[in-house]
Amino acid sequence: MLTQMWYDCSSQVYKRDGYQTFFFNRSNRRGGRIAIIVNNKIQCDIVPQFSFICADIECLTLLPKDYVFSVIYRPPECLLDNFLTQLENLLNYVNLNDFKSALGEDFNIDIIKPSPAQSKLLSTIHSTAHNISTKAATRVRAHTEKLPDIFVTNPPAYSVLSGLLAMA
Repeated sequence: MLTQMWYDCSSQVYKRDGYQTFFFNRSNRRGGRIAIIVNNKIQCDIVPQFSFICADIECLTLLPKDYVFSVIYRPPECLLDNFLTQLENLLNYVNLNDFKSALGEDFNIDIIKPSPAQSKLLSTIHSTAHNISTKAATRVRAHTEKLPDIFVTNPPAYSVLSGLLAMA
């Protein structure tokens, strides 16, 4: 699951033997591309109602059998309440259909530092019986650490392994 990429997703950078790449490219501004790269052995369908780009959220959702894979990017300037409504709709869709889920997100909300945005985000995630499986800061600088890039799941946290790859 990839968010906020600077390459065009149709480029060779994201093409790997044995894998298929699902992606959205922004058409009206730079960056913000999202993608999910899936092994060819896994049959996936795109979930149209949760696969779109708008001002408040960029979302790509796949359904392989009874599991939902979703990659989400929240632009920093978006309206938080609109974003959280879309996120809650997706998490409720997962629950109503009894799917397991793995959602990779760049929310541009620091999960480590208490704030009104952090509180609203955590409330939305936890009220839908989902967990954040990312435990360490994802943006580390000399004097600051932030956690805006997270994985959200609904299986028990002990059964999920998540990680991040930073590319310079």
